[in-house]
Amino acid sequence: MNVWLGLGLKSAWSRRTSMSLVVVAIALSTALVLSIHQVGQDAKNSFSKAVSGVDLIVGARASPLELLLNTVFQIGRGTALIPVATGDNLRAIDGVAWAVPVALGDYVQRQPVVATSAAYFEHVQSAGQPLAFAQGRVFDAPTEVVLGIKAAQALGASLGSEMNFSHGKFSGLAKQHDHVKFHVVGLLAATGSPVDQAVWVSLAGFQAVHAGASESTFEGLMQQLDNRQGGQVNAWLLGLNNPATVFRVRRRIESMDTPPMTAVMPGVALDELWQTLGIVQSTLTVVAWLVALGSGMGLAATLLMSLHARRKEIAVLRACGAPSLGLVAVVLTEALATFCLGALLGIGMLHTAIAIGGELLRSATGVVLSHAWLSGETVVIVAGLGLITMVSALLPAWLSATTSLNEGLNPRSL
Repeated sequence: MNVWLGLGLKSAWSRRTSMSLVVVAIALSTALVLSIHQVGQDAKNSFSKAVSGVDLIVGARASPLELLLNTVFQIGRGTALIPVATGDNLRAIDGVAWAVPVALGDYVQRQPVVATSAAYFEHVQSAGQPLAFAQGRVFDAPTEVVLGIKAAQALGASLGSEMNFSHGKFSGLAKQHDHVKFHVVGLLAATGSPVDQAVWVSLAGFQAVHAGASESTFEGLMQQLDNRQGGQVNAWLLGLNNPATVFRVRRRIESMDTPPMTAVMPGVALDELWQTLGIVQSTLTVVAWLVALGSGMGLAATLLMSLHARRKEIAVLRACGAPSLGLVAVVLTEALATFCLGALLGIGMLHTAIAIGGELLRSATGVVLSHAWLSGETVVIVAGLGLITMVSALLPAWLSATTSLNEGLNPRSL
C-alpha cells in the first residue's frame, strides 16, 4: 500500500501547477467556513461576558436591544437621556440592591468614554468575575480616568498619562473638550469584553466638562452639579437582592411615567439578538458549505481531466499487474494530499486575517476574536470538508480502476 501512496503523492507533484489552483480554492472555502463559525461563536462569547452581574438595564423608552447595545457595547446611536435623579427612585424600589449610572457620548480618539461611579467596579462583572486592576486604582477625583487594557494599548497610555475628551468619534468633526486634561490613575486587567476598550471617568467629572468647567473651576462647579440634583445619563445598571424578583421590579419601573422608562433583562435581550443573528449566520454557513462543495467538485473535475491525459499511464500500470484498489489509492491519495495542503493554508489564512483585522473588528463591534488553532469544533468542520473532498474524488478513482486495458492503450479520439 505504501507504494501506491507514494505513487499518488508523486503524481500530484507532477501536476503541481494545476493542483495548486485547487489547493487555493480549498483553502478559501476552508477559511470561509471556519471564519463564519468562529465570528459567530466569538461574538456570542464577547457579548455574554460583558453583561455578567447585571439584572436590569434601565433607560429611556426605547427598543430593549437598542438600549443593550448602546449601553453595554457602545454600538449604535445613543438613546434618549433620563435625569440623574431617577437613580434615587430606582434605589427606593423594594428588591433593588444597587444602581450604577452610565453616561456616554464622548471619545478619546476612537475609544469610547463611559461615565459612571466607583460602584461600577464593585458590582459589574465580566464572565462572572469581578473587574480587577492590573495597575493603579479606581478614580476618586473628577479629572481622573481608568482605562481598559485595549484602550491603553490603542492610546499608548500608562499611569500618569494625560488626555482630552471629544464629543464624537471622528476627530475632524468632533467638538474637542480641550479645556480639561484628564489623568490616568488605573488600568483594568484584560477581560476579553468591551470593557477592555473603554475609558472610564466619574459621572461628576463628565458632567462638569460638558458644563464648561476648566481645571481651575472644577471644585466650584462640582458643588452646583451635585449628582442627585441635576444632570442626565443614558442608563442605569441595576442589581437585585433576589434575581427571582426581576419581573416584579421590571413591571414597577416600566409603570413609572416620570420619565417613561424601559427595563431590559440582558439575557433576554441577548437571546433576541442571537435569534436575529442566527438566521443570518445559518444563511452564510449554508453558502460557505456550498462553496466548499464547489471546491470539491472542482477537484473532481481536475482529476477527471488528468485521467484522460493519463490513460496510457494507467493502462501500463494495469498491464504490469497493478490491482484496482491500488489505482483507487493513487487517486484518493492525490485528493487527500491536495485537501490537506488546502486546509492548512486555509487555517493559516484565517488566523492571519484575525491577526491583521481582529483589532479593527474589536474597535468597531466589541467582538474579540480568539486564536484557537485546533478546537474540537474546528477539527469537526475540517473533517467535514475533507469528507466532501474525498467523496468528490470517488468518481475519478472508480473510473481509474474500471478503465479497460484496451481503452487505455487505444484511447478514442475526440
